Amino acid sequence: MAPFGDILANLKGKGKRGAGESGSGETVEASEARAAEILADAERESAEIRAGAEAECRAVAERYNNEASETYWTLVAAGRLAADQKAEQMVNLATMEVKKQVLAFRQTLMEQTFDLALRRLADLPEGRYVDLLASLSLKAVRTGREQIIFSARDRGVYGKQVTIRVNEALRASRKEAALTMSEETRDMLGGVIVTDGQVETNCSLEALAAHARRTLTGPVAEILFE
Repeated sequence: MAPFGDILANLKGKGKRGAGESGSGETVEASEARAAEILADAERESAEIRAGAEAECRAVAERYNNEASETYWTLVAAGRLAADQKAEQMVNLATMEVKKQVLAFRQTLMEQTFDLALRRLADLPEGRYVDLLASLSLKAVRTGREQIIFSARDRGVYGKQVTIRVNEALRASRKEAALTMSEETRDMLGGVIVTDGQVETNCSLEALAAHARRTLTGPVAEILFE
């Protein structure tokens, strides 16, 4: 049997390898180079992936930026259109309101003009006013036997002389002249109402003014507003 010391020496010799060898027969330098190559490949692939991802992110961001920009300008355009439409609507409403006010003012002025004319007729000097009442009565007479209805004021002041004058005019025309002054009075500014008991002919100043409004509105408006 081999001495114990020889056995140990033999085992130690078998357990030793070269300083530069690995278990698979590669050197440490080769393993490190391989590892470095794998790491470099991994870093390169990672960089490529990262670059691709960044490019995709930029493309997505640009796409969404474009869409956001389009949406923004679409909203701006819609807002401008809505504002223009609102402004136009407000202008139209204001124009209509002005037209209504102008129309109302003109109507008021027309009414005041006719009312003033009516007042001036009622305030004519006595001689001219009696002539007016007699003329109105004479035009309304049909049979010569009617009654003349006055306002309360006119009956007391002008009634008798108007009735006499109209009968004189009828006689001068060789017509029956039996007109009388009615005991009845009417609530009117002036003028007369001629009645035979069944039919009335309204020649009050108010009736004359109403007729004038219907027939003279156009000419009066031309005089007032041209």
